Amino acid sequence: MYDRAEQFAGLHDLLGAARRGSTRLAVVSGSAGFGKSELMHTFATQAVAVGASYLAATASRTEQRVPFGVLTQIFHGAGLSHDPLGEIVPHINDNMSDVLSRDPTSPIAGRIFQRVHQALLELIERQPAAGPLVVGIDDVHNADHPSMQSLFTLIRRHRTARLLVILTVPSDGRLVDLPFHSDIPPSPYSVPVCLPALTAHGVEELIGDELGREAAQHWSSEIYAISAGNPQLARALVDDNRLTPVDGRAPIALGTQYSKALLACVHRCDCTGIDAARALAVLGDTVDDRLLGQYLGLDRKSTDRALRVLEELGVVVGAHFRHPETGPILLDAMTFGERSELHRRAADLLMQHNVCAPVVARQVLAAGQTVRAHDVPVLREAAVHAWEEKDPRLALDLLDTAARYDQEHASRLSTAAMLARIEFHVDPGSAARRVPALAGAVLEGKVTGQQAAGVGMLQMAMGDYPGAVESLHRASRAPVDACATASAVDELRMWLSTLYPEGGETLAPTDRQDGLRLRNIAGGESTELLRSLLESGPSPQAVEAAKRLLRASKTGVTVMSDLVVALRVLTEADETVSAERWACSYQAVADTHPSRVWRALYAVTRAEMALRRGLLPDAARHAEAAVREVPLEHWGIYAGLPLGVLLELYTLTARHDRAAELARAAVPTAMFRSPLGMGYLRARGRYFLAINQPAAALDDFLTIGRLVSSWNYDDPALFPWRGDAAGACLRLGRPEQARELAGAQLARCAPHARRARGRSLRALALCSPLQERLRLLEQAGTALADCQAPIELAQVLADRAEALPAIGQESRARMLAWRSRKLLEDAGAVAPPPGTVQDQREAPGNLPDPQSVTDVLTRAELRVAALAARGMSNRQIARRLFITVSTVEQHLTRVYRKLKVKKREDLPADLQAAPVNGASAA
Repeated sequence: MYDRAEQFAGLHDLLGAARRGSTRLAVVSGSAGFGKSELMHTFATQAVAVGASYLAATASRTEQRVPFGVLTQIFHGAGLSHDPLGEIVPHINDNMSDVLSRDPTSPIAGRIFQRVHQALLELIERQPAAGPLVVGIDDVHNADHPSMQSLFTLIRRHRTARLLVILTVPSDGRLVDLPFHSDIPPSPYSVPVCLPALTAHGVEELIGDELGREAAQHWSSEIYAISAGNPQLARALVDDNRLTPVDGRAPIALGTQYSKALLACVHRCDCTGIDAARALAVLGDTVDDRLLGQYLGLDRKSTDRALRVLEELGVVVGAHFRHPETGPILLDAMTFGERSELHRRAADLLMQHNVCAPVVARQVLAAGQTVRAHDVPVLREAAVHAWEEKDPRLALDLLDTAARYDQEHASRLSTAAMLARIEFHVDPGSAARRVPALAGAVLEGKVTGQQAAGVGMLQMAMGDYPGAVESLHRASRAPVDACATASAVDELRMWLSTLYPEGGETLAPTDRQDGLRLRNIAGGESTELLRSLLESGPSPQAVEAAKRLLRASKTGVTVMSDLVVALRVLTEADETVSAERWACSYQAVADTHPSRVWRALYAVTRAEMALRRGLLPDAARHAEAAVREVPLEHWGIYAGLPLGVLLELYTLTARHDRAAELARAAVPTAMFRSPLGMGYLRARGRYFLAINQPAAALDDFLTIGRLVSSWNYDDPALFPWRGDAAGACLRLGRPEQARELAGAQLARCAPHARRARGRSLRALALCSPLQERLRLLEQAGTALADCQAPIELAQVLADRAEALPAIGQESRARMLAWRSRKLLEDAGAVAPPPGTVQDQREAPGNLPDPQSVTDVLTRAELRVAALAARGMSNRQIARRLFITVSTVEQHLTRVYRKLKVKKREDLPADLQAAPVNGASAA
């Protein structure tokens, strides 16, 4: 045994006194699991080895009312030829047993005790002369009163007997409460032997002997912290971790042995200690001393005593468990009925003390089938809190329970509406099945205006535009008795009018909005920004507003609609680098957001950003993450977003079988009533061009044009349908119509829309005579290089490569064709984009060798040329290298002359890999 040398020494001193003819009594006390029994039996073995005799008895709670039960065990252990109590005990009936306990001075009791006393004396006198008699009684707090009274009387009367009695008792004070406590002889005949918890060194020694010194060094502090030095708990942890690798990385396992040891220790406490441990397991972190006492029905003194017992046991610190797994272990050991009753009592008590709804609701849920009518409001309030705390599963459990036990029809409808709206963010498919019943309740006028607006939001997202409009009208006509109702109506109206622009005046705000501004609603500012983007394109004002939203989200509450819309504005404005930087900084926020729908929308936004930048593997990764969050069939009106990105990806990577599946897929028809579906229509048209079906492609492009024109969303930066249609017309042999469409698109391009301008210039170039075509293509390449659009730049380079041989520039054509192919390969595309028909199979024959380029250019020129080849503008290069724009222009002029090229898009693609570290010399 560890850390018990002092206790063994004390017992051996008492044994020596008994050998010299001085009766002694040792009371060994300690918490459950501290080794009282082991100490007594180990000492008995040592005493027998030096000539003592040892007789043992174990008291049991079930035999506590059996008179002389403990002494009967002792006499049987002595191996006598006859039983001294054999003639006494059988004649003691229940009445006599009560007499022995209540009135030991009665004549009958006196005669019985006298005969027992004589039998004990005879037992001592029969011991060999070599050594004393050691009597050990384990768990004496469970012993019968007559046995202990007889034994204590013997010790007091015969103080010179060669007798040592050892009793084990828990240190929780139960011995004081026993009727024979006052009969214990005083000091020096009675000596306390206290067993404390093991020290940290003792625990380390235990681990070292069982698992080796390396394990002791790694685990001793953690096992000591969990067990608080309780030997039984520490040994159980050792047994649970015999197969755990000793590498410092694996945590200590709390397995079956620890669970058994913990339960054994707790169940050996008195009833108050057991009840206190269970109460702590039920109440959890909400408990304090006052609340625990009320839960147990105890006064402050009794509560403190129960906690002290558990703390000495090594289970708690104050009113909290040492290890978080302790509570679940205790709860799992109870029956369902026991747990349910305890949680029900906890819920009622916490409700009486006005504890916050989430804490009460957890107890109600744990109570199982005992939910009551007054629990329903608490469950609903807790569900709202759980959603705000990013725990949607708990919110759904709370609302589902509330709905099942709510007896009031109106309240049940309100709960169902809340449940559907939260469920939409976790499992849109399940939420869709709830909407028809809720829509019926809206039509029947059985829900409030706020609830009707919430149903309308679900209908809108799931593509039921007529139903959403009807819900809006019903909500608008309902009495506005709270700000929340007006806000819910305004939220639905602004989203409907933005995502379903065909509504027009029918969705216009009414005068009964009570002065509420849209931007005061969560997500209201982003909705205004989205509408501004659709109506006016990615203007500088929209870009500034997007950046303001992103900056505000860093310092305040993050609204996912703000992030998604702001990133989309930056992407449409060709600020993809800035958008990517913001997206990365908010990725952790998106990853932990409770809504699967918003996580999916964020992922698909990042996929589109990567697609614009020509990072096709990244685009595929984000798009696949989006559809993992929400399967395509559950995207509703938003389905056009992932479908458009995936279809474009499959087309660019020549995965035409996958593209065909998406092109033929059944999609929500409501998607084509919203700008959200236009990306899919454009991607499908480009797929049709790639498989040489220009008529089908033209039909899709013109459909986009008809819709966006009717919505007044006709901006070529967002919907370049005219340029796409021009390409289809060329394939169909309609050059005049193609030129008209391309010219109209170019005329509508804003000066700041570089990508739109580059697309439009290319579309017009393909409809123009050779010299004009080359001029327009050169301008298109410049615009596209400035906005980092590598895939579209590759199209332009390929078009120029196709046209240049006609004016005798075959070598330059080969160089441009090679560079076009290199851009596509770097992007991850394995096929020319739709509309590119030239052959790019041959590499250029007279491109400068990369090694010779480094020989020709100075280090400063090489750095500038490398950045220019990567598509950076002169101003961007100047900022990167900390030089002036004029210096950049001078370096590029010399680079063009040395490499015999005219424009930056003619620079060899291999220059992109040249090192650019450090600032350039002027």
